[in-house]
Amino acid sequence: MKRTKTIITSTVFFIQILLFFLLLFEKQVQIPIWLQPVGRTHPLLLHLPIGLLILLALLPLLKREIPSESLHKFQSFTLYLATFTASLTALMGLFLAQEEGYDTTLVNWHKWSGVGVSFLTYSLLIWHNQVSYNKKAFNIAVIANVILLIIAGHLGVSITYGEDYILKPIRKEKLIVADNNIPVFVAAIQPILDKKCNNCHNESKAKGELIMTSLEQLMKGGKHGVLWLAGNVDSSLLLQRVKLPLEHDDHMPPKEKPQLTAEEIELIQSWIRAGADIKQTLADLQPSDTLFTLVHTILQRQQATSNKAQAYTFNAASDKKIKELNNPFRAVYPVALNSPALHAEIFVRQAYKSQYLQELTSVQAQLVSLNLTNMPIQDENLKTIAKFDNLEKLILNGTNITGANLSELQHLKKLQTLGLSNTSVDKVNVKVIKDFPALQNIYVWNTKITQEDIKILQKDLPNIQFDGGYVADETEVLQLSPPLLKNKSMVLAKDDKIILINKLSDITTRYTTDGTDPDSLTSLIYKEPLQITKYTTLKVKNFKANWKSSEVKIFTFFPKGQSITNVVLRTFPEPTYEHKGALTLYDNRKGEVNNFRSPLWLNFKDQPLDALFYFDEKQPPVVQEITLSIAKNIGGRAFPQARIEVWGGADTTNMQQLSIVSFKQPTTYETNEIIGLPVAIPKSSFPWYRIVARPFARTPNWHYEKQYNPRIAVDEVFFYE
Repeated sequence: MKRTKTIITSTVFFIQILLFFLLLFEKQVQIPIWLQPVGRTHPLLLHLPIGLLILLALLPLLKREIPSESLHKFQSFTLYLATFTASLTALMGLFLAQEEGYDTTLVNWHKWSGVGVSFLTYSLLIWHNQVSYNKKAFNIAVIANVILLIIAGHLGVSITYGEDYILKPIRKEKLIVADNNIPVFVAAIQPILDKKCNNCHNESKAKGELIMTSLEQLMKGGKHGVLWLAGNVDSSLLLQRVKLPLEHDDHMPPKEKPQLTAEEIELIQSWIRAGADIKQTLADLQPSDTLFTLVHTILQRQQATSNKAQAYTFNAASDKKIKELNNPFRAVYPVALNSPALHAEIFVRQAYKSQYLQELTSVQAQLVSLNLTNMPIQDENLKTIAKFDNLEKLILNGTNITGANLSELQHLKKLQTLGLSNTSVDKVNVKVIKDFPALQNIYVWNTKITQEDIKILQKDLPNIQFDGGYVADETEVLQLSPPLLKNKSMVLAKDDKIILINKLSDITTRYTTDGTDPDSLTSLIYKEPLQITKYTTLKVKNFKANWKSSEVKIFTFFPKGQSITNVVLRTFPEPTYEHKGALTLYDNRKGEVNNFRSPLWLNFKDQPLDALFYFDEKQPPVVQEITLSIAKNIGGRAFPQARIEVWGGADTTNMQQLSIVSFKQPTTYETNEIIGLPVAIPKSSFPWYRIVARPFARTPNWHYEKQYNPRIAVDEVFFYE
């Protein structure tokens, strides 16, 4: 044990010196990429010193229960472990603090308080190892250290989850009332961002340099550019990130966080498509607009939820009882956090047992929602369901009921929603719902009840809303979806062709390759897979009689071109962006336009891309065009190059200039896209080519980040005959 203590003491002493050094020369320290994952163990390690230091503070309470010598030994053992873990946690924290995206002030306070805990714990260890010491003063110092630990922990929570994280659950959220003078953004869009995005994008924790808690910072965007482009859903960064697969590193919100619902995504899409006007009010919307319907549906639901939040007066069922009721074929859970009301659902028809329904009577007072979709429920089972006095929503879709015993449900005085779709009920036995005092909605699609029956029932029972399913409006003109792309890569091998597919039949797909939008008369018709020989921007659009044409879809393709043997970089990419070096330029893998952190890109700022490309000297290929694949993301300061220069030669010391091409700087924000910059050269067969792509010297004054220089982002270079 003595040897172990010596090793721990020496290790901790070294870490304390290292901590002091890192704090003293913090601005000069750069953490290498391979060490960053080590720093990210900080959130994992910090729980160890917290528990040990709290235990150390509580040990004096046991002095009457444990012999003095044993207590001293246990106290010493705990202190050694606490000192080692506190030091290690502080060191990992300093490594993590070097990463971007955190509020500087909060991080500094958390950093100094965390290192303070490490220093103080080490001092306590030295003090405790003295032959004699003042135990009372020592215990006071331990308590002071715990207080400092609590302060450091609070600051850490504020950095990770936002300053209001701890008290937020007990604070009442402001409910947006549907006042017609309220902007749509404030009423419907901002609450979604507040709930699903702000924990990671606030003044304390600005991931991706994006702050979403103030309108000014929100409109500015982050390091990848602005969040949305008015009227352009496909190129809006916010929606691109939300729609990525859940496992994708860039999917937002992160998969462990609450995700946006399909309704919320549709709302944001509609708002952006309508122009993303942050000043547009509810009064400005037309009732026929999709955005109007979505906004008012959400606001009405919020109001209803708020009104019902405190409506339940019955006692909650015990956790033990709820746990007993849950099994692989039945789920029972609260309808909301801290609510006594329960929702129950039974599933897997083949495994159904009548006892699954009967056993729910043990929580009949708490059950407000019951879903029995596709279960073999019979008419006689409605007597059991009628015992659930507080039931508000009952879904019997796809069950075996005929409606013969539907009157049993009259006892459910609070039933508001009833689902009878895909059952054998008819207009006769469904008439008993007139005696259901609270019923508001009934679903009867795919039953014996026709649309004509519904009209009659609706007239007789105007307070109940009947839903008979979708009824096609012969006068309605629907919009087609654009064609889908079957190809998995934008880089095409020699024999690869562009393949477009459609889900519907009798569709005419038209396309252009000259940058213009396809029309229904003059544009080329897609009949078979297309083959290209050079960089091509393909615009496609679907047309069909009596349908509204689809939106234009843009695809960018690059043939693989001549096979490059090797590439040597003469200038080095930005070190803050991960990359694979020269291989990035000829691995035939395309990057994503909004993800400059991907190793598939090389980023250059304040210096040009200067690279040498080598081909087989014995038989160098014929080259007449060189195309650079670059990212155009004006909001993220990724501009097309100012100038591209090309040289060629038999070796690197004797090269002749083949071409110089200059490009104009953009004059406004444009759609984010990957584009090709072709450079024509005289027909050549050199083994060596040198390409220099120079960025613009300064960001234009109209740009919101004009104080920073622009960059160029290149993922591939192609050589064509």
